[in-house]
Amino acid sequence: MKLQRLHIKRYGRFDDFAIDFGEGFNQIIGDNDTGKSTLVRAIYAVLFDSPATVRWEGHHVDLSTIEAPYLLHLEYQANGKSYRLTKDVATEMTMLEEVETGGKWNTPADVQEQIGKALGFTEKELYVASSLVWQDDLAGVELATELIRDKLEKMLSNSKDDLLVSRLLQRISNRLAQIQGKDDGPAGEIQTVEKHISEWTNDLNSTKSKIVELLEARRRQETIGAELQAVQMAFEGKHDLFRKSKLALEAEQSLNQERDTYLEWGRRTKEAQESKNQITTKKEALKTLAKIERSDLRSTETLATQNQLLQSRLEDAAIRAEKEAESARSQQPKGWYRILVGFALLSTVVCAFLWNKLHDVVYVGGAGVGVLVALVTVVMWMSALAAHKRALSRQKEAEARWEEEKEKVYKGTEAVQSLLRRFNVKSVEEMEEKYEEYRDLDRDIKTLVARYETLLGNNNLKDMEVELDEMTARISQQQETFNRYRSYATTPEKLDQLQRELAELDKRLHQLQDESVTLENKLKFLEAGSDIMAPLQERIEEGDRQLRLLRAEAETLSIVARYLEESRRRVLKSSIEILEDEASQILRALTNNQWRRVKLDRHTLAAEITADGDNWMKSTPSLSRGTVDALHLALRLALVKIISAETRPPIILEDPLLHFDRQRRDSAMTVLRQFGEDYQVLFFSTDRRYSDEADCTIDLNLTAATIGSQSPTLSS
Repeated sequence: MKLQRLHIKRYGRFDDFAIDFGEGFNQIIGDNDTGKSTLVRAIYAVLFDSPATVRWEGHHVDLSTIEAPYLLHLEYQANGKSYRLTKDVATEMTMLEEVETGGKWNTPADVQEQIGKALGFTEKELYVASSLVWQDDLAGVELATELIRDKLEKMLSNSKDDLLVSRLLQRISNRLAQIQGKDDGPAGEIQTVEKHISEWTNDLNSTKSKIVELLEARRRQETIGAELQAVQMAFEGKHDLFRKSKLALEAEQSLNQERDTYLEWGRRTKEAQESKNQITTKKEALKTLAKIERSDLRSTETLATQNQLLQSRLEDAAIRAEKEAESARSQQPKGWYRILVGFALLSTVVCAFLWNKLHDVVYVGGAGVGVLVALVTVVMWMSALAAHKRALSRQKEAEARWEEEKEKVYKGTEAVQSLLRRFNVKSVEEMEEKYEEYRDLDRDIKTLVARYETLLGNNNLKDMEVELDEMTARISQQQETFNRYRSYATTPEKLDQLQRELAELDKRLHQLQDESVTLENKLKFLEAGSDIMAPLQERIEEGDRQLRLLRAEAETLSIVARYLEESRRRVLKSSIEILEDEASQILRALTNNQWRRVKLDRHTLAAEITADGDNWMKSTPSLSRGTVDALHLALRLALVKIISAETRPPIILEDPLLHFDRQRRDSAMTVLRQFGEDYQVLFFSTDRRYSDEADCTIDLNLTAATIGSQSPTLSS
């Protein structure tokens, strides 16, 4: 298979990019970030990935504005024919077209089948382990050990059947596990048959031993039947006695309860009747009394008290009026005031006459004294008159107050008398006695009414009397029932004892019934035992036959597996020896004969190398990174030569010589150029020193700054 042209749209850092590959050794040169790794991933994706399921690398753009986004297009030659392979992420389309005939494959399975035929194998893991080297990842052989072993076995044994020996061995192993079982798993068919034979043998022996039990069971059934009949009769008699004794006790208890209820109901009825009569009597007595309210009594008492106060104030006003009248009488002017004034005036006239006649000074003095006495007497007389007037005024005020108090006393007395006349009593004390009598009688009536209602409950007196009659009828009926079962009358203690005896009989009865049923079932089983002896014997014989067949099959499968394993081991030994020889030859060329031989583990394909043929070293950190990479590159190239003798898939190498020194890098380039004579080699690198030695050189640097629709320069 030879790649011719790769066209990329919207993949990785490429918008629209095409690259043409030549035959033989192709060196694709480019600095960092020029797209070498993207091209390797694109080749792998277009060969193996499905657009519908894998995550593709591409630009985040609006798909509706792009005609053909995320498109990978590859042209290649295989078996002398040209093909065009297209994978489109946007439409999830996969299509392979044969150029000469126009044949098309448009389903992922069909396309992958054609690619597998062109490469020589369909497993992409096998391609990555042999022909595709990612950057700094040469150790791919150890990642697909089982695929490589199967491929080597199938090739070197010339098997055309898809079922390899390893698959057949696996099926034989699974079948042996089914037959023989595993220690930590479920039992095999042999153990299962042996278990069934053991169970059937035990059943057969048990069936034989149960024939003896059959006779014993029949004798026991007869004994149980007789005991069951006796217990049944005793139970029925005891049950009838218990039932009648219980009815007698219940009738007696009901009769006593009914009598107690009748007595209680009669007492309540009698007391209710007496209460009713007392209520009627007291209500008649209450009608004869005037209904004096507490407020009326309080009003009358208040008026009487006020009247007494007014009477006291009236007496005080009368006393004061009498005093004021006495004071006015005592202050009335005396008659001597007039006599004294007349005598003084007469003395003055006599003295004035005598002076006029006699002209004596004494008479002038006498006349002056008479005038002075008259003036003083007049003044005293006027003062007494004013005091008398004031006393008369006070007397009138006192008399007016007395009259006013008399009016109030009259009105108060009239109001009290009106209330007394209203309630037909003569005094306040009598009114209070009448009030207390009415109050006590009304209280007694209310107490009697409450007691009467309590006695009646939700009934009335007539209903209670009717209920008494009904109770009398029920008592008579209960008495008849009790008389019917009187002979079975007993105490509650004896009835409990009878019930316990009945329970014991019932328990024993059920035990016998259960035992009888068990014996009956056992008899059926034992009787059927003789019928199943022949089928059990046949099953045991059939089981022995199956066991012999299974053991023979297991032995045959073990022999076949042993021979197949031996053949497979020899085939793998031959193929791995060829792989070791080819890898050793390439390793010597890569290391300038420093390391001479390669040895692979027959199961894990783990590699060991030696420089002298005696001291072997594993691919561990004890070896340098350059030596490890040389070993893995040698294994890969040897594996490609062995598994692709006819199809010769393209070898894709991405910077595989990073850890090689100058001498080994020169040797490696010589080996790769030799491989380029038979294989198409795509060597991606940043090293330009060997560009002139390649069959084709493709420079990616020329398009690094203008990646788009341009293609790289290709020189032969």
